[in-house]
This record gives sequence, structure tokens and C-alpha cells, in this order.
Amino acid sequence: MRLPFDSSDAAARAVSSYLQRQTSGHAQGGRTPLTRRSELSRPGPASLEGLLDGLVAALRDKERELVAHQRLAETLRWQARHDPLTGAANRAGWTETLEQEETRCQRRGHPAGVVLVDLDDLKAINDAQGHAAGDALLVRAVAVLRTAVRGADTIARLGGDEFGVLAVECAPAALAAVVRRIRTALAQAGIAASVGAAPRVEDGSGLEGAVHRADLAMYADKRRNKGATEPPKAAPPGDADTRA
Repeated sequence: MRLPFDSSDAAARAVSSYLQRQTSGHAQGGRTPLTRRSELSRPGPASLEGLLDGLVAALRDKERELVAHQRLAETLRWQARHDPLTGAANRAGWTETLEQEETRCQRRGHPAGVVLVDLDDLKAINDAQGHAAGDALLVRAVAVLRTAVRGADTIARLGGDEFGVLAVECAPAALAAVVRRIRTALAQAGIAASVGAAPRVEDGSGLEGAVHRADLAMYADKRRNKGATEPPKAAPPGDADTRA
């Protein structure tokens, strides 16, 4: 019998199976096959119950399949925006979050700020102890940063040894407090790092401008940490006090 629907569908397959059993009953106990449409349209109670059970089972299978696909899509989306080693956001996730927060700042007037952290000893550890030790340092650094920032803030791994923190709804004074907590937490963990920060200012540059100023401040801090004799470049107005 040719069915008026796609038999590849799970529910359709259940109906198809039922109708095939009805039209080939002689193969399952010697029953005479039903041939008239009127007979096919009036199945007995037991047969109808079996049909309904098959439909329910098929729908449940389809539901499980859809849930599995949804979970896979969510997993792939998370992986596309996070660093697999540390679990922090990756560069793509950081960029997306910056854009979303910039839109919020423009619409609602919320303050925000950026902190950049660069690990000073990662290359030396990789060279002396191997990359496994370097990876362990990166994982530990992110764990330490999480203890220092607020729950709504975003931590991202921007490069090999560089991390960013997006502090949302964070005025300059609050941003300086975040920087102090980051410095203290890293020092207590024995992790040498250079830190720079800058608030978002209403000069048209938005959070991208804050990232640029925080980067200048972070490299100035790195030069100080290395004891460079050359004077650090002056950071543009609006930078947070990274030595706080």
C-alpha cells in the first residue's frame, strides 16, 4: 500500500507499520488480509491501542532527538566562544561581549571598564619546565582572576599569556577596586603579572578605546616590573590607576 505521507517520519513509520500488519495478517497467524478501505478504517480496540502506543513512542523518540540536537548546538556555540584550556572566553567571545556591552552602555548610560593582565613568566616556565607546567599556570591564573572579579564580569583569554576582564556597570572608582583585588590575588598566588586598566569614557571611542588605553597601561606596568630605565609612555586621560 502506498501511503499519502513521507514514511521517513517517525510517526508515519508507526502508522505504516500498523497498516502493513493489518494487510498481511496471514503472515502472523493465518488471518485473512483486510482489503477493503472500510475494514482498514475500523480497527479493533486492541489494534487501535497498539497504533497509539506506536505513535507515542515515535513522538518520544523525535523529542529526544530534538533535545539532543539542541544540546549539541549549545555545546558547539560554547566551544566557539571559549578557550578549551582555561574555560575563559576566547577572542571571539570577548569581541562579541564587548559589542553587546557597548550597545548597553550607549542605550542605558551604564559605566564599564576594561582590565588587561599579562603573565610575566609564562615563556620562562614553558622553556624551563615544559608546556604542561605553562598550561597549569594559565589555568591557575584564570581561577585566581575569578576570585577577584565580580560575578557579572567577563574573563577572556586574548592570547598566549594575556587575559582581559570586562567590568560591567563599573564606575572608575569601582574599577580601581577591581584592579586592587586582581593585583592582590595574583601576588598571593605567586603569579607575576602586569596589569593595566581603563574605564569607558564618552569620547566616541567606546569600549574599544578603553581596551587600547588599558593595553598602554599594561605595557607601562610591564616596563616598570622589568625595571626598565626608559620612561613609560604617558597613558591618555581616563586611565584607571593601575598601581592602586
